[in-house]
This record gives sequence, structure tokens and C-alpha cells, in this order.
Amino acid sequence: MEIDQLLTVEDHEKGARMNVEDQSGKKTDIILILAGMDSKKYSKAKTMLSREILSEPNGDTEEMRAKALSKITLGWEGLTDKNEPVEFSQKKAKNLYSGAPYIMNQVDAFVIDRANFTKG
Repeated sequence: MEIDQLLTVEDHEKGARMNVEDQSGKKTDIILILAGMDSKKYSKAKTMLSREILSEPNGDTEEMRAKALSKITLGWEGLTDKNEPVEFSQKKAKNLYSGAPYIMNQVDAFVIDRANFTKG
């Protein structure tokens, strides 16, 4: 096996496209572009989350989690507000995850599945 076939960081840094499901499990036209768990972004977000939880043990861990996941969100497509496209920002991603925990759970599950970031 070629060593290049074992390397994952670059693919995880580029991100993968996750199709968002609504609260009843139906696919929507919203796509989130997410960095994977082998990315440096994920590693930094995970470290940040751990530090926040340790420094604020009684803090809102779901808000902390939303903030961490927003750091690995690279962009989106298909998200609108009053039929106008919503421009991506990490702050808006955090607000989305905070207000829609079912989407936050989908992001969590997607980014830890390395198969979502492999070629082919």
C-alpha cells in the first residue's frame, strides 16, 4: 500500500458536504461543508471545548459544543431567510446549532465518520 493512501489530514481539512435532515429525518436542500476529525481545525476545536468545560464546569455545555462545531463548519449552501440566501459565518453557524440541536447532532455524527472524507 502506498503511504499516500494512509494520509487523511488534507482531505479532512478540505471538508466534506453533509446534507442536512429536518427534525423528522427528511433530507433538505441545505448542505453544510464540514472539516473532519483528522483536521487541525477539529483538533483545535476539541481542545477549546475541553478547556471551556474545565474552566466553567457549570457552564452551558451545549452552547460550548455549538461554538466548537461552528469552528469546523467551513460553509453552507441552500440556507435562506425570507427566501434570501444566508451568508455563512461561524457566528451564524453557532446560532444555527444552538437553535437546532438536531442539526448539531447530525454534524457531530458526520464529522467523526472518516468514510465521509475519503475519496472514492
